[in-house]
Amino acid sequence: MKTNKKVAGCFLAVFMLLAVSVASASAYTTGIGNTINGSGDWIQTEVVSSESDGGSDGPSINVDSLGRAHVAWGEPSYSIFENPTYEVSYKYRTSDGSWTDAEIISGDAWDDCWLYIDLAVDSSNKVHVVWQSDSNYGNSGNDMDIFYRCRSSGGNWGPIEVVSQNNGASHVPTVAVDSSGVVHVAWHDDTWYLGSGVDVDIFYRYKSGGSWSSTQVISTGSVLGSWYPDLAIDSSDGVHIVWYDESYWTSSGVDYDIFYRDKPSGGSWGTRQLVSSGSNQHSYYPEVVVDSTGKVHVAWFENSDDVHYNSKPSGGSWGDVEVVSNEVNGGSHPAIGVDSSNTVHVAWHETDDYGGSGSDKDIFYRYKSGGSWSSTQVISTESTDTSWEPSLAVDSDDIVHIVWTDATDYQGSGGEDCDIFYKNDNYVPNQPPTVEITNPDEGDTVYGVVTVTGVADDSDGDVTLVEVKIDDGDWDTASGTTSWSYPWDTTQYSYGEHTIYARSYDGQDYSEVDSVTVYVDNEQEDYPPNACYTWEDADGKGLGTVINFDASDSTDDKGIVSYDWDWTSDGTYDETGKIISHDYDDTDQHDCTLRVTDTIGQTNTTTITVWADVEGGENRPPVAPDRPDGPTFGQSWRILHLFYKYYRPR
Repeated sequence: MKTNKKVAGCFLAVFMLLAVSVASASAYTTGIGNTINGSGDWIQTEVVSSESDGGSDGPSINVDSLGRAHVAWGEPSYSIFENPTYEVSYKYRTSDGSWTDAEIISGDAWDDCWLYIDLAVDSSNKVHVVWQSDSNYGNSGNDMDIFYRCRSSGGNWGPIEVVSQNNGASHVPTVAVDSSGVVHVAWHDDTWYLGSGVDVDIFYRYKSGGSWSSTQVISTGSVLGSWYPDLAIDSSDGVHIVWYDESYWTSSGVDYDIFYRDKPSGGSWGTRQLVSSGSNQHSYYPEVVVDSTGKVHVAWFENSDDVHYNSKPSGGSWGDVEVVSNEVNGGSHPAIGVDSSNTVHVAWHETDDYGGSGSDKDIFYRYKSGGSWSSTQVISTESTDTSWEPSLAVDSDDIVHIVWTDATDYQGSGGEDCDIFYKNDNYVPNQPPTVEITNPDEGDTVYGVVTVTGVADDSDGDVTLVEVKIDDGDWDTASGTTSWSYPWDTTQYSYGEHTIYARSYDGQDYSEVDSVTVYVDNEQEDYPPNACYTWEDADGKGLGTVINFDASDSTDDKGIVSYDWDWTSDGTYDETGKIISHDYDDTDQHDCTLRVTDTIGQTNTTTITVWADVEGGENRPPVAPDRPDGPTFGQSWRILHLFYKYYRPR
């Protein structure tokens, strides 16, 4: 997960951005799911370093068992125009997709951190971060040293520890943690230690039980420089390390090559192996991962400007070198990961107008599954400026997470500094909302002003809008969302059939359109409704104060749209429903009023005295309902059967 970056990267990029105009920006301005010849669906780019206004650089990413992405990067301690030094910043992405606030974790060990930062997460979700700095923290001296800090699963940071206790310059740390929580750290160092010589060598230490081991020299036998190590741990807690080396060894040639060593858990380091066999170009900046079968996968780039890859099965030999970036015009600084199905994922940066990505530098990605490489995808699709040096991790759900440094002014990140951008391939397509018209019904005859009603829902979000139109008219906004209504004046429409259409919207997609066809007839009169209801003690002779009400006997020639109940006839209608129950919490008599409303808003009320009784109560005579206002033309009255109870005292 290491990011091989120098502080000059962002500073130079920003200086060039201010000094000259960008000649050609990326053609990509779209976001979700915009991939090139690939099957992955990537989320829209997110800005990690949202608080930064200086020039963030050098990100490293890893993921925990909950799928949370943890990122550390370098942040300038003051203005980039004042020859900045860098502190180490950290934040993580929560399970709901939001980012925490940034934390500065380098404390007093931050003087010129130089952006060589690496981050690992162990099986208990502890976060382990290493970085280099020339701070004299802990009396480490004014030379460049390697520092380490751990964050507990509860979110508390432990003390800063000095890893490279020597007199030379220590650079480019890498960290990995095994299943027992043992922390493994490697770096390159120019210290003459244990006969390592005056050249730069690969050093290694581990921390177990709270204590650091003695330093070991990994690049033994090398007489020239050994640089940029990367570590990986296999499922048996074996340690694997790669680096690039200037030395001529086993016919590697005079060019720089990629070398590898491993150490089984509790064992000793094996012999050095050549990974970049057959290469006659300088090979740089390797990264290594190990899959569930113990197969080792390594990616690096050569000065031919191509990303290369090789692998070795457990107990086997290295295969033929493959070129990963052959679909684009080269590539450099690869990042590599592997998922639970042993699919290999590689990301890198390159300047190439691939698939219309523009002539600026972009982040590219491929994966290898079943022995074949996928088509290349552009990851930095929203970037319109330089994107470089990705870091990649794969979580337990096989979601790929990528971070990189970017000079694009995106989502208010600022156009004069660099920021840390993030993506993953867990884009879940939006599920469109639904809508249903509940009134009027298909085939109804309507007239006057009709209240069109309905419901809407969205399974993965919120309904933000419901629209209604009549026939081929324009869409008009209804009142409400999940429960909505729309007044339709049918007098403005011709006699005959007309269709009502409704659709809902969730901020991304519209629902399928629901419709009903009705018959408009404004030549017939619409008479007011009749309000009638029956009631009975819900508990019979049992103990209780609940009464059941049923307004099914209410009538209207065109239809009733609402039944409203005023439990104490105080003028305030308390509940709505045709069949409903109410607990009066006593056995007193109460005047209860029902109001019914028809399709054009005409109302009628009726009031009845009701009560709940208990066994052994007094005899109470039946109470007839109040007779509604006298009938108008076309109305008729019915004698309602009134339910009542006769209770005999004991």
